Amino acid sequence: MKKILLKIAAILFMAAILSSCGSNSSSSSSEGKSSSSDEKPLHPIVKTDYGELPGGYKTMDEYYIDNNGNKVWHGRRLTQYPSGMTKMEAFYEYGVSKGYVKYDEAGNVIEDTRK
Repeated sequence: MKKILLKIAAILFMAAILSSCGSNSSSSSSEGKSSSSDEKPLHPIVKTDYGELPGGYKTMDEYYIDNNGNKVWHGRRLTQYPSGMTKMEAFYEYGVSKGYVKYDEAGNVIEDTRK
């Protein structure tokens, strides 16, 4: 009788260990899924928005929507003078600024941080 009780206790002990291992692996796989949602997409679907600021300035923004529904700047952001000439052009990759170029109204470069 003692041998049978020891075997049952050993089986229950092993079952408890295996079930706890299974719950740990499922939580780590869910953690892996959340971190993979923050990964950069290989070929994001870039969208473009156009807008107008006070004084007749126009804007253009390129971005994609990440897995959390947030806008991530990717491509160019552009501001134009009311005359249509480019005022500022900023460059982004996956939300990280890669520099910008500022122009005067005649189209001359005032500042370039891409170098």
